[in-house]
Amino acid sequence: MKILIIVIIILICYIFMKDERREKFNNTYESKMKEENKDLKYYYNDKVDDEEIVENSYNIINNIDKKDYSKIRTGYEKCIKECDGLCFRMGYTGNATCYPKIKL
Repeated sequence: MKILIIVIIILICYIFMKDERREKFNNTYESKMKEENKDLKYYYNDKVDDEEIVENSYNIINNIDKKDYSKIRTGYEKCIKECDGLCFRMGYTGNATCYPKIKL
């Protein structure tokens, strides 16, 4: 009976210590990620307001757009123009991340 109680106490202590180690690891990981990402800048696509798009069959047949879509830029285009480093495109969405130049 005494052995069973000792084993249960050891298991409880092990589980508790394991949670403390996991929490400590999570805190250090989050702080490292914040530190590493502090210089990054994210660029997103321009938003298109769907309420301004009102189309009827005449406009569609004659290719009439009441909104000028030529001024809409993707995040990657913004990044290329404004970033003084490396632009990394995030998939097919058009969003981009700017990685600044690092002095070695």
